[in-house]
Amino acid sequence: RSASIQVPHVVLRKAFHVLSVAMFAPAFVLDAAFMRLAFAVAFALLAGLEVCRAGQIGAVGAHVHALMAPFTDTRDSGALFLTHFSLLLGIAVPLWLSPASTHPLPLSAYSGLVTLGVGDTLASAIGVRIGRRQITANWPKTAEGTLGGIVGATSFCLLLLQANHVAWWQPSHLFRSLLPSIGASCLEGVTAQLDNAFVPLHFYVLAAI
Repeated sequence: RSASIQVPHVVLRKAFHVLSVAMFAPAFVLDAAFMRLAFAVAFALLAGLEVCRAGQIGAVGAHVHALMAPFTDTRDSGALFLTHFSLLLGIAVPLWLSPASTHPLPLSAYSGLVTLGVGDTLASAIGVRIGRRQITANWPKTAEGTLGGIVGATSFCLLLLQANHVAWWQPSHLFRSLLPSIGASCLEGVTAQLDNAFVPLHFYVLAAI
């Protein structure tokens, strides 16, 4: 019975990851400067809503809590809901860290979209559906899910390079797509921390080597 409840909850949460790719990836390619500003405004608004929710300020706080509660997990058991912040920052911070004058954007700027929007989503979907081999004992994440995340993240990297008119088939670009995808997916498979925040930064560092 618990398994039948868990699958829809995972799918529901990961739907926002997929939606982030659909909304933000074209904007990253077309107008990265606007996205830098938009993420800053979105973070400020989200912080204000979280203050209202955590402080139960009037009807707004109760409404925001009711809206966000279905998308939380065990990492949101404290006073603050952190996973929605970490998703936003996981996508925004790599872009903020990238040089504003660089065009096209380096692959590292897309770290959040690659790892959270594609890699993490595929890893969860494949792990839930066909995952059999647990990475470690008493740990829900599977080797099949991690492998799916690697394949998905690498493929999306090559697609982004193609969209930016970069010769993705060159060995250096293939290496810079595969190495961070492996590293980030493996970290996502073993960490119990806020992976939305840390996995994109791990990818960012590896992609910038």
